[in-house]
Amino acid sequence: MSESGKNTYTEPENGTRKPDRAKIFYYVVLVLSVIFLFSGVRIIQPGEVGVILRFGRLPSGARTHPPGLVIAMPHPINEVIRVSVEAIRQVTIDDYWQPEVSGSTLDSFHPFEQSYCLTGDFNILVPKLTVKYQVKDAVAYALYIENPDQLLKDVVGAEMVRTIGEMGIDYLLTEGKSDLALTVMTRSQALLDSVESGLHVVSIEITEFIPPRSILPDFQDVQSASIEKETAIRTAETYREEQLPLARADANLMVSEAETYSVRVLAQANSDANRFNTIYEEYIQNPEVVRERLRNEYFARALVLVGRRYVAPGPPVSGRILIPPAYGQ
Repeated sequence: MSESGKNTYTEPENGTRKPDRAKIFYYVVLVLSVIFLFSGVRIIQPGEVGVILRFGRLPSGARTHPPGLVIAMPHPINEVIRVSVEAIRQVTIDDYWQPEVSGSTLDSFHPFEQSYCLTGDFNILVPKLTVKYQVKDAVAYALYIENPDQLLKDVVGAEMVRTIGEMGIDYLLTEGKSDLALTVMTRSQALLDSVESGLHVVSIEITEFIPPRSILPDFQDVQSASIEKETAIRTAETYREEQLPLARADANLMVSEAETYSVRVLAQANSDANRFNTIYEEYIQNPEVVRERLRNEYFARALVLVGRRYVAPGPPVSGRILIPPAYGQ
């Protein structure tokens, strides 16, 4: 030890020197201090935002930090929470679902022991949903919601039960599934926004949607009968659409032919009437002449219709008379 009282190295009896413990402690403290100061530095990755807290609270006016390097004071002064805002998260809502047991269906249904949804016409359905969502408000997601997945399950499940209770089972099991999913998503998003959850529902997919497994075969038979009914109705409607134009065309043709026939008959009747009136006027003036002319015309037409024939007049006349076909023409 020197006279000034500063101890740098101690010479041991064997001639080796020991390091100064005070200096080692100084360097250790210095390194730890540097590590401590830089422990608040974070890197926000692309697709993420950072929420920076000061003494566990959000500073006034501060919201989020974009991707990049964040220089902050170490914990507990500052805390940087990284939140992915572009990732699509997914939760499955199967609280009202009945899975198959050992590869077979359940033998019975117990409404007081098993979960289900009640339709508007008092039928039972057991749905299973898949909900995809994103974070649209990182601050609300990081600070105000303790369990976002559970909140989403509760909200979507409640709106699903409510919406199913407003629809009939026939509509839900046929073309109503898309309407159900859209209505549940709209209502769920409105409720999530009202509580400032910071969540955005991207889509709702109904993966399973059946009656209780114990009565599923009966429902399937009813559904098959309903499908057959709709098929028969559509077939009949198609046949009607095909036959009605044909029937209208036939009706129009018949009307047209009847009108043509009416015009032709009336024209012929008018012509015959005019001819009769003309002959009648001539008959008033010269009865004998008109009578003789009509008789000759009648015989001429009759002979033309008869054609070439041989006529045996009979006794006392023998032989036969030839009637030429062109006689009277």
